[in-house]
Amino acid sequence: MKVIAVTVVSAENEEPISDANVYFLNRKGIAKDSTKTDSLGRVTFDSGFTGMMFGGPKFKYKIVKDGFVTLEAMEKWPGPTLKMIKK
Repeated sequence: MKVIAVTVVSAENEEPISDANVYFLNRKGIAKDSTKTDSLGRVTFDSGFTGMMFGGPKFKYKIVKDGFVTLEAMEKWPGPTLKMIKK
């Protein structure tokens, strides 16, 4: 399975955002669809896919944390660092 790891940080100062709720909205065949970032803002998840072909699926995700604008995106691979904007 393809494992994806990202770090969630503040767009303002790039400090890690801990305990942000991360929802993966279109994972293949996996019941658990949400998790929280750790104390360093990191989250790792199994995509549910064993391989990717050209033009393969895009991952839809949403990240929610009080005091920040909800981040929603759909992309082939989330970047290694996702930045959230303060409200």
